[in-house]
Amino acid sequence: MSGFDVTKSFNRLTQRAGELVNKNEKTSYGTRTSDLIHEIDQMKAWLNKIITATEEFVDINMASKVVDAFQKNKEKTTTTDKLGTALEQVASQSEKAAPQLSKMLMEAADVHQRMATARKSFNSEVNTTFIEDLKNFINTTLSDAQKAKTKLEEVRLDLDSDKTKLKNAKAAEQKAKWEAEVRKDEADFDRVHQESLAIFEKTCKEFDGLSVQLLDLIRAEKNYYEACAKECSMMLGE
Repeated sequence: MSGFDVTKSFNRLTQRAGELVNKNEKTSYGTRTSDLIHEIDQMKAWLNKIITATEEFVDINMASKVVDAFQKNKEKTTTTDKLGTALEQVASQSEKAAPQLSKMLMEAADVHQRMATARKSFNSEVNTTFIEDLKNFINTTLSDAQKAKTKLEEVRLDLDSDKTKLKNAKAAEQKAKWEAEVRKDEADFDRVHQESLAIFEKTCKEFDGLSVQLLDLIRAEKNYYEACAKECSMMLGE
């Protein structure tokens, strides 16, 4: 692995500073590359917004993330558990005063116990088939795209820094030196640009492909709510 190049880093900082005050020229990436970079730069915020809301929806909190989110999520007491427990307690306490209500409360408690089990299965399924897949995209595909963006920006700065030096060169020997450097930089820039563009295209395609994970979420919701509806219908005798 190559070491840190102080001179090159300084030249990049100088070039970027000059661009900020419109003193130095800046090589354009082209419309397609710029558009892809703009989209990629927003993806992490988009996905984190969905992840945070989904984690709240399936009762994943900071405590459940500390060691093993999946296992702790399965063990977590849900609001359905709490309601079932309350129904069961009142059923036991009211049996003498209201035998019919007590019997129905116990049946309702059993219904909620089964729905709580369904809820825990739903929560863990959403965590593994939706949330974790979105996080994996951020940590792999999107991370690679950001690295490619950084590398492209670095070779672009190297090219423009040497262009600036060529522009400011006075002696013929210095001009010849920087002309050779610019030719080398242009070849490097073109190569890295094409490599980065391919990565950006792949990232946007895979981001669009997360529609599969969204369908997994909707399917899990459908199965969960159908299970709850079935339990309620059975108690109602429908």
